Amino acid sequence: GRVEVCHFKDMRIVNNTQRFAECGTGNIDLGACYRSCKEIGVKYIVIEQDNCYDLDPYKSVEIGFAGLNRIAERNK
Repeated sequence: GRVEVCHFKDMRIVNNTQRFAECGTGNIDLGACYRSCKEIGVKYIVIEQDNCYDLDPYKSVEIGFAGLNRIAERNK
């Protein structure tokens, strides 16, 4: 009950460089993070992506939202 908010970012490696990724498309196991948050009673999960690189920002949000929905559905 001590942690009310958790902050997620997804990342991937591109050409040996760490880059931000749309939620659910990177190398981080956000499903495990999500499950852990549920187990300890986290009320809010904040998703952040600092850079969408050459991708249209609205498309990036669409991809990330779909990824977040997949994570939530798999971990009900």
